[in-house]
Amino acid sequence: MMISSRKLVVPVAVVALAVLAGCSQDEPQQQNSTTTTTSTRSSSTAAPVDPRFTLHTVKKSGVQFALPKTWKEINAQELANNNALKKELEKAGLPTSISSMYDFYAYDPQAAVGSQLNLNVMSQVAKLPTAEQLKEQLTLQGSGSTSLSFSDITVTPVQTALGDSLETRYVTTVSGRTVQTRQLLVTKDAVTSVLTLSGKDSAAVDALWGSITSSVR
Repeated sequence: MMISSRKLVVPVAVVALAVLAGCSQDEPQQQNSTTTTTSTRSSSTAAPVDPRFTLHTVKKSGVQFALPKTWKEINAQELANNNALKKELEKAGLPTSISSMYDFYAYDPQAAVGSQLNLNVMSQVAKLPTAEQLKEQLTLQGSGSTSLSFSDITVTPVQTALGDSLETRYVTTVSGRTVQTRQLLVTKDAVTSVLTLSGKDSAAVDALWGSITSSVR
């Protein structure tokens, strides 16, 4: 049944907006080395786009990033009456409806059955939070629920072509099922965007994540 797969995807979307909303209300805090890690990746310029990838633009923020050409960008309106597309999503273990909260949504129709591999972007006018604020908000969003939790949370300050950015990694567990989550928070023209890549298999997610983040501009 696809219900459990859908439950795995929705919390990641909710967390992205909740994190920005929560952090925008907080005062800047001193970063704590016990809850954040030191940047191991720094880049003042975006990597050239691999010829096997396509550069995408998030209209709301102007942020650009590359995804493999096999990936398919879709929106809620396109999906509404497209049964063939819904079957593709079901095969991937993804929900057959897309939240209006997404500014961008794409998935890999060639991925393994049940892979749940997808990328979404949500943006809002907000300052980039500190690493400490971000981890605190992620922890709060996963507390107080017996069916939903976030574990193995790491937050790493990184430099991208857009300047100071934050990378997060964590595992979302819903009713005993898990999804691997990678997020990059970047700010462009006063709009902070959260790029969220998630999937069932950690190796598949990590194999793609570096290419996406290095292409951000």
